[in-house]
Amino acid sequence: MPMGRSQSMPKVGPPQPGRHNLQRPASGGALAKGKKVAASNSCSALHRSESLAQMPAAVRLEFFRYSTPLKGPMGRINVKQVTKNFKFYGYVPELELRSVMAEQVMQIKNYAVVNCYNWSIPASTLNFYHIHEWVVRPATRELNSSMMEHLSPKKLVPNWFVSHYWGENLEKFLDGLKQHLTVRNLSGRTGYWIGAFASRHQDFATAELGEMSTTPLAKVAEAAHFRMLLITDASPEVAMPAALFTRTWCTFELALCLDCTALCVDVCAVRNKDAEVLTCGLTSQEICSSKYCPGVGIHLKQQRERNFPLEVAKAALDFSIEKTHASREEERQRLLGCMALPLEGEEQVETYQRMTRRLRSFLLLAFWPHVLCRADLQDKAYMSMLLDMAKGIQGDYWRTSLSLMLAGCDLAKKELLDLAMQSLMSNLEWLKLDLQFTNLEDASLSSLAKALPPKLKTLGVDLAGCSISDRGVFSFLSKLPNTVTKVTMKLQHTKVTPGLLELSKDGPCALLKWSNLSHSERVQALKEKMEIIEGRKNPLAAPNPSQVNRKVALENLAILPPNAIADQVLQQVKADLANLMSEGHP
Repeated sequence: MPMGRSQSMPKVGPPQPGRHNLQRPASGGALAKGKKVAASNSCSALHRSESLAQMPAAVRLEFFRYSTPLKGPMGRINVKQVTKNFKFYGYVPELELRSVMAEQVMQIKNYAVVNCYNWSIPASTLNFYHIHEWVVRPATRELNSSMMEHLSPKKLVPNWFVSHYWGENLEKFLDGLKQHLTVRNLSGRTGYWIGAFASRHQDFATAELGEMSTTPLAKVAEAAHFRMLLITDASPEVAMPAALFTRTWCTFELALCLDCTALCVDVCAVRNKDAEVLTCGLTSQEICSSKYCPGVGIHLKQQRERNFPLEVAKAALDFSIEKTHASREEERQRLLGCMALPLEGEEQVETYQRMTRRLRSFLLLAFWPHVLCRADLQDKAYMSMLLDMAKGIQGDYWRTSLSLMLAGCDLAKKELLDLAMQSLMSNLEWLKLDLQFTNLEDASLSSLAKALPPKLKTLGVDLAGCSISDRGVFSFLSKLPNTVTKVTMKLQHTKVTPGLLELSKDGPCALLKWSNLSHSERVQALKEKMEIIEGRKNPLAAPNPSQVNRKVALENLAILPPNAIADQVLQQVKADLANLMSEGHP
């Protein structure tokens, strides 16, 4: 049963025994646990309630009536209406478990549309600042709760961490959320962690932030497996497309995923009423299509993303951490201080430059496969933008591991291949490249190997669907940096021989060992692999298990001590063993 509150007389008595989930958290909550709050903040909601509890009921009622306004966001009329529609279900202590579903966001939006006339706000201009002022604060301030705790009694693990700018249109945000569900073919119960509804805002106002990895939001990003969804308004009438790149809070949320090897960032840009989603990798439906017809899934992804607005990618090029803004300068400085912790011997200006380079590279990586696939060599302005993006991605000198998907790009064009390789960071030690169906040929593989980072140790390359042969693979392996010790290659649907395809499945060291053999030894190794393949295709050609077992038994008899076996029997054993060997049994 949801717990309501009397609006004419707030219930401020002591908590009931046995109702621990409804007990009000201490001021500051989990964010400021063990920290003493300044005296100026001590007269907040909790202390006010304690003083009210000592008053007689009649006095308390009069105090409440005359100490609060009748109208306005925190007026008695609005508070009563909000708390009636969004009843309190109970506290959820874990910040990372306060996710919401798209249906619950729709519930808030519908309420706002119905009541925005009374707020003197047009429905077409509703944004998250309005929702926070007229819905979230009235519903949560007295109990120091989050909006999620007024939407559902159940905890919900986040599937996606959503980052967005509060000043953008609420209707367009919801359009983007629904389009993401559709494109990704997700369930309606998918959990989206949205800070406006998951946070207890009084806690965040007083929380002390340390290192990025120890902040409460770091647990949220980890619970979502560092899957991020960026939603932005890219309509022509908007003064600044991708405004979230200029917000300090959004930058802080992006920085939580900065050191992930495999980036999983989906970007949803809403233009007018059309929402375009740029996905990291293929969707489940596209993966299924590729299983039945190789390469189709990549083509479907390119067709689906062809209308994604390029202005959003261009906005990422201009990113600077020092140009970001927040509602309050104090809050901005607090977030910047947490993100830009200086390294040893590093000045503050250098720290801001380092974080700007790293975050700009992170953002550009989300758009890089898409803009590279749309490249037109005749468009000089576009090629100049690609060059700037490649340099921006390469600028993260501190990154040592990267997983990059360029599947479907036409890398047979030398200019595009050079740009793709120019985007790789120079200090990478672990690299995974998805180059499926990129039209690469044997000659291109040599250029690819020469352009790899000099400190690379582990390399994984998916060349499925490319026009390469054994000669190209050997040339690629022989020209790798000397530091490379492990190489895995996927060679399905290429022109390589079945023997080399089988060899590529033998582990991360098999191909390097093969490339170091002489020509005759390489041929023999592939021949042996072909025999294994033929044995699978023709079971009659494979060794008979009974013959193998007999050979093992005869070998064990032959090594017995002389006093354990008669000479005549030993001679017979050796003769039978020689016959088996002459018949070609292994």
